[in-house]
Amino acid sequence: MSLSKSVETLLEIYKERSKEQLETFLEEINAIISDEIIQIFDESNSLILISLCQCLYWVYSLKSERCLLLITQVTPVIIWLHYKSLVANVKEISCSVDALLLAIYNQVVNNQKLQKDPPLQVPNISIPSIYHKMLPSIDNTEVITPQPATMFKYLDKISVLNRTKVIHMVWLEFNKRISLCSESSIISCCNTIIRLSCSGFKFVPTVYTKSDIDVLQDYPRFKFDSMLVKDMVSSLYFIIYNGDSKLAYSALKCLHEKVSVIVCPESILATEALINLFELSQQSDGDFELSPLNPFDLKKKI
Repeated sequence: MSLSKSVETLLEIYKERSKEQLETFLEEINAIISDEIIQIFDESNSLILISLCQCLYWVYSLKSERCLLLITQVTPVIIWLHYKSLVANVKEISCSVDALLLAIYNQVVNNQKLQKDPPLQVPNISIPSIYHKMLPSIDNTEVITPQPATMFKYLDKISVLNRTKVIHMVWLEFNKRISLCSESSIISCCNTIIRLSCSGFKFVPTVYTKSDIDVLQDYPRFKFDSMLVKDMVSSLYFIIYNGDSKLAYSALKCLHEKVSVIVCPESILATEALINLFELSQQSDGDFELSPLNPFDLKKKI
């Protein structure tokens, strides 16, 4: 597919590595460029994806709010492209996509490390007991730095063992800014959930054609865990009440079908609860409504 003028301009700015030009460019057409990038990632299998991923990696490294918003808006389709490239076994594209996902993941890890509590002060067990004379040469405390949890570990590649964790952390970042995302990004989020849920199954969401489903049936069944499902439910929770409710409801039903088949009780409860909540609100003629503002704040309640 041919590139739009906006995407070509973005790639030219990337070649020059001009932060000032990029900020001016994004200020003018941030929503437009994100929509066009989503379309390219969604429809193209060409090597232009490699250049575009490398460009977005540079954009993300600048860490300005406009840059982060651009990456946020294309995050769902990047996640789908990651799984899609695995199936197609296109290593060049897969490596470029993985680099971008890992950049987001490692930044989240870094932020969490910075937010950790200061080192603990604990008694030094090498000192004499309180019944003995204290030795002035021995300090009565020592600094113990807490060992980072597994989720705080930096990663340099996505493997079978850590894939779900990486996607979970990246999806959390998307949820933080979902209220700022464009309509195309919201639709992309729902489509990604539908595709990941229907891959390897014979679910038939009403918003998809039979040919689309036939392709997804040939894909492997991608592994989910309860944390990733909660992230997806949180996104759909927001979209159902603040975006395309029909598409989000269809995505929710597909996700519920998947977690029911793989028998994940915690996830089944989360998806079924939101399904019942939405259906109840539809039957109440507007008397019952709940409109969450940010799914990131609600993820612990689902």
